[in-house]
Amino acid sequence: MTKTKFVKHTALVLVTSVIGFALSACGGSAEQAGPTASPSASRSSVTPSPTPSASKPAATASPTPSATPTRKTIDNATKDKPFVSGVGLPKGFPKSVPLPTTGEIKSGSSTMDGWTIEFSGVSARAVEALRGNIKSAGGSEIYAIPGADLATAAYEMTGYSLQLMWMPNAKGKETSFVYTVSKRSA
Repeated sequence: MTKTKFVKHTALVLVTSVIGFALSACGGSAEQAGPTASPSASRSSVTPSPTPSASKPAATASPTPSATPTRKTIDNATKDKPFVSGVGLPKGFPKSVPLPTTGEIKSGSSTMDGWTIEFSGVSARAVEALRGNIKSAGGSEIYAIPGADLATAAYEMTGYSLQLMWMPNAKGKETSFVYTVSKRSA
């Protein structure tokens, strides 16, 4: 990746992440507009919650019997539809990119160049596990900046650049976790 592309990518990631944090800080319309999905610790099921105005019951994905999470369950829960706030992963989210094992999807978006997902309730331990899973999946750490109010890390994997931003709180839970995955050319 050239220095110019890296700078443009980093600027895009930071702007997207700041917007996500701003929405979460003000009770953002994105998290109020739609149902929410909670990936369980095993990621074996996703159960969207209906909104008060929903005319039909929410779909529920059946848990898989194995302890190994399956991506198919998440895809089936969203019926492979384009992302709607709080319903699940954005359409086309890469199967090779690890996800947090806990937390609730609050909002997300997809563009031609990538995806951004905002979670709440992702523990500090889950963030560290995700960082380890990214490395195990072949990701290389570009930088990691710890902080009391805001922490961030960036990784590159085959075909993708990953940006993680989280706001730790005193209890070891995360108040907000924003995950941006961008496509990159080799």
